[in-house]
Amino acid sequence: ALADCDTLEHLMERILATPMDKTDPDQWEYQILVRMMCKHHIIFVSDPSARQFVEDMKLEYAPDLETALDRAYALKGKDAHTVVIPNGISVIVEE
Repeated sequence: ALADCDTLEHLMERILATPMDKTDPDQWEYQILVRMMCKHHIIFVSDPSARQFVEDMKLEYAPDLETALDRAYALKGKDAHTVVIPNGISVIVEE
């Protein structure tokens, strides 16, 4: 869904307009990710072989944590609040 959408906002509009009984089987996964992406800049650290996949999903790719943090501070400033999630599937982040 992320790779095929033109913008995150259009994908979110489509998600919200879909009746509950017509949702895609795994819609909840990308729905939560899109909601986060509409509010926050996400830098995804992964193996270089996954770079194209990550970028196709409209996420920013970084090869390692140091690069990701350097990029985050370049975007938001040295005093920026950052959150590192080592395994996103099993973590709930609260403010």
